[in-house]
Amino acid sequence: MNNSFGERLVLTTFGESHGPAVGGVLDGFPSRFRIDFGRVAAALASRAPSCVATDTSRREPDEVEWLSGILDGVTLGTPIAFIVRNVCQRSCDYDALRHVYRPSHADLTYDLRYGIRDYRGGGRASARETVARVVAGSLAEQWLEQTHGVTIETSVTMPDVIPVNDSVGSAVHCSVKGMPAGKGTPLFSKLQARLADAMFSIPACRSFEYGSGAASFGMSGSVHNDQMEYADGHLRFLTNHAGGILGGISTGEEIMFDVVFKPVPSISLPQHTVTDDRQNTLLTISGRHDRVIAPRAAAVVRSMTALTLMDQII
Repeated sequence: MNNSFGERLVLTTFGESHGPAVGGVLDGFPSRFRIDFGRVAAALASRAPSCVATDTSRREPDEVEWLSGILDGVTLGTPIAFIVRNVCQRSCDYDALRHVYRPSHADLTYDLRYGIRDYRGGGRASARETVARVVAGSLAEQWLEQTHGVTIETSVTMPDVIPVNDSVGSAVHCSVKGMPAGKGTPLFSKLQARLADAMFSIPACRSFEYGSGAASFGMSGSVHNDQMEYADGHLRFLTNHAGGILGGISTGEEIMFDVVFKPVPSISLPQHTVTDDRQNTLLTISGRHDRVIAPRAAAVVRSMTALTLMDQII
């Protein structure tokens, strides 16, 4: 199982959704950088369940315990290790699922791959793992802003109405401003490929498109081409259909992409499925589950974007 992300800035995450804690080790982060711990807490709060109707009734008061790599709020250049304890699990909610494969979950495939699975909320396949990404991503986002003036913004799109006892798909739009030109590499490690890899690693991601994306289909070259001009000592693009990336390398323009997430698979409507001894059954899932993903996934999108871009810059 590949539990690490990045080449120069490497994040390794660990822990299961219903274990004692989840956490991570961030290696390669530069020394002498002062961390704003309040921003880390705010990022975790934006990922956590809230009181809005589209969210679960579950509450996750996440607090980071820093284990290494930081002294008096300043990074040492050594591996930054941290944990966030799981304090709101109700593993009993999953007792009835011990031998049942939930539709659209990774239960079956984990069993096929490893011969065993953590039925308590999905274990490593649970979105709970993304807590570690948000902690590390907050550090990367702070570094990008303070050292290079790079800012990351996200917005959420979702249906106005969610059917009772059901869930819906949703999307996150991400915009990056201030990314220096000339970052990234061509061919097999293009910047857009690195971003796509980061986004598809997020649980429930179903599509990634940058620039004009799918709208490029049928568009004429005369419209899609981003024409350029040189004026007042600066080269600039008249449009940005490329989404800030050409040939796998940043142009200096705004990097724009969209990430679509599937409907939450845990719904209370009856569904046909199979047990681990290959018996047909009808499953109704109870417990505390989200009904839409994007509002909480936006923090993860920001974090994975920050980790990817910082990795490219350093």
